[in-house]
Amino acid sequence: MVTASKHSNLVTISSQMAMEKEISFLSEAMAKKGVAGFMSSTPKFEEYVQDGVSYIRFAGVLRDVERGALKQTDQKLDIATTKGYFSVMTPQGVRYTRNGHFRLSPTREVINTDGYTLLNEGNAPIVLEDSENVLIGKDGTISTADGVIGRVKIVEFKDEQKLNDDDLIGYFKSADPEVVPQDYQVHQGFLEESNVDAIKTLSRFSILSNRWKASHQIQKRNDDFELEAPSKLAPVHN
Repeated sequence: MVTASKHSNLVTISSQMAMEKEISFLSEAMAKKGVAGFMSSTPKFEEYVQDGVSYIRFAGVLRDVERGALKQTDQKLDIATTKGYFSVMTPQGVRYTRNGHFRLSPTREVINTDGYTLLNEGNAPIVLEDSENVLIGKDGTISTADGVIGRVKIVEFKDEQKLNDDDLIGYFKSADPEVVPQDYQVHQGFLEESNVDAIKTLSRFSILSNRWKASHQIQKRNDDFELEAPSKLAPVHN
């Protein structure tokens, strides 16, 4: 039978675990604040009732899908899109990202920092002779001295909250079908910055860290009291 004291400890532990989960998300956001196109996210929690006692448990991720600000880099293969995601080929298949920082590989394919190839509308790698004489239009059309060679594949999804990167962190997949966004614009020589709000993130991190420390201190005092109580209480004589 679980005692009231143990119930209280379990409730406290579930609360601590929730705080630790959110702290880990905040830490990731600060660590990746400088990553182009990074989307911050927060954990979702739900109430879980067992034996009449209410606990907290993790229930998924809520993504902040707001666009980050555009930053001019003047690099020919840096691109940003006002809507949707770039499509790249990864070892796990086609995945989606808002990080538009690309370069040429030794085989002349356009790749990102992880070596994944940028795809055109036909899901084929984009190949260039060089990166200096390429023009990327507002509609994603890629032109060189030889003329138009293709278009960057830009897609969006009905529900961005269904995107997940569980099998490849930072690269999303979705059960929803791809949709070509309306009225999007591609900007060559720009990158979308992350949407991390550093001030709010640091403030929340500080608040949760202090709460976590206070909770552990209270729990430790309660645990110490339970261990010491039998030896301190006077025996009862009938």
